[in-house]
Amino acid sequence: MDSMRLPLTLELARPFLYNPCIMRDEILDWLELSLVPGVGPKTFFRLIDHFSSARCALDASASMLRKVPEINGSVIEAITAGCKVELHKTLQLIEKNGVEVITFGNPDYPERLKTIPDPPPIIYVKGALVPGDANAISIVGSRRATHYGKMAAAKFAEDLGRMGFCIVSGLAYGVDAAAHKGALAGGGRTIAVLGSGVDVVYPKANQKIYDQIPSSGALISEFPMGTQPDARFFPMRNRIVSGLSLGTLVIEAPRKSGALITVRHALDQGREVFAIPGNIFSPYSEGCHKLIKDGAKLVENIYDIIEEVERNLVGIQMTGREDHVEEEVRTPAPMSPNEKKVFNFLSMTPSHIDEIGETCDLTASQTASSLVTLEIRGLIQQLPGKLFIRRV
Repeated sequence: MDSMRLPLTLELARPFLYNPCIMRDEILDWLELSLVPGVGPKTFFRLIDHFSSARCALDASASMLRKVPEINGSVIEAITAGCKVELHKTLQLIEKNGVEVITFGNPDYPERLKTIPDPPPIIYVKGALVPGDANAISIVGSRRATHYGKMAAAKFAEDLGRMGFCIVSGLAYGVDAAAHKGALAGGGRTIAVLGSGVDVVYPKANQKIYDQIPSSGALISEFPMGTQPDARFFPMRNRIVSGLSLGTLVIEAPRKSGALITVRHALDQGREVFAIPGNIFSPYSEGCHKLIKDGAKLVENIYDIIEEVERNLVGIQMTGREDHVEEEVRTPAPMSPNEKKVFNFLSMTPSHIDEIGETCDLTASQTASSLVTLEIRGLIQQLPGKLFIRRV
């Protein structure tokens, strides 16, 4: 790796990068220093660079701390005051919740995350990180996603998971939740990066997903245990979402969307950016369409993603696309003429039963009969309000 191209914080942390491990006492020192109010990634590594160790930084006098470049006065006061109480509480919560603390110098720290600007010195992990997680794709989008957006997120996550990719997202409503669910449904791995402490479920509605993820991936956070969600934490969280990934897929994002913050981080980190097109009349598609105009790759299936990241995969040998296309587009079992009309008309955009019958020139009973048969066979799905969508 060319040291001239390393982010500043990585350059400062280089002495820790190649250590086989950081001893337990050092982990506690790093943890204690990270808990000092006002000590973010940049300040943390400035202190390490200046004093050579977290312990020396914590034991430094105010006059010694003032010699650290760009050190804030409030940070000096906080360090000299000490934070032993916070460390004790944190250790209790770590043990109670079965959380692992991984420092920047630990071999288990994700390699790809080391290369981003301002990597977190410490990540809290509930679950487990494995080497295969290096083959990650992040999926982000609107919290108010339409059914189309949620279905697309779940489908891409499930298909990518089956191919051996880890799906990274932020456990938010909408696209994030659908992506995690899709990865789990496909038996794949998924990582949720939280904008709160790793022991804090947010939003509460995603408790079930939160509980499922550790057995098939990991919940991770750079924020101390017990940290409650705050609006300013989510943009920080997003740099980790993109930083863990080979590329970021955007599904349904208004022009002003947190998902686009993740895209900016991805571009700064030299990652690939993908976008799924949507309804031209929907404000939730405006962000994706702008990304495509600006150079993001338009994707229609997982192979559009794979061909861009395949050269950077670790431990996955992709077979040719032709080996999978036949399975992907296999023709459903024979249908009656009426069923075929209905099936061919339906898409991932919900259609009302009356519209289906009128467009397909079928009676109400013919329409209902065809829909019931197709739904039983798992080819379509009924939504509330007598709306129907295609599943394959």
